[in-house]
Amino acid sequence: MGDQISPFQVLGVSEDTPIKEIKNRWKMLAINHHPDRLIAKGMPEDFIEKINRLQTQLKQHRQAHFMGQILQHQSLQATKFMSKWIEEKNRK
Repeated sequence: MGDQISPFQVLGVSEDTPIKEIKNRWKMLAINHHPDRLIAKGMPEDFIEKINRLQTQLKQHRQAHFMGQILQHQSLQATKFMSKWIEEKNRK
């Protein structure tokens, strides 16, 4: 998968675009480029494969991003807990 395409580039949005706008753009493109519509229009199979590959990459990006958020949250919570513990320990 060395030739990865940025899902954001395909959607025509930047990485800091609000989630709601990204979802709306995704829905619009999904409807317009649904495989049934593309086949009916006579679109080439390689284009359909490219769309499917992008969908897979987007899923992977979402999973990685979600896990990154979870790890960051856990790290911040652990730091917060540790600083409170140290404060309490130093008060005694």
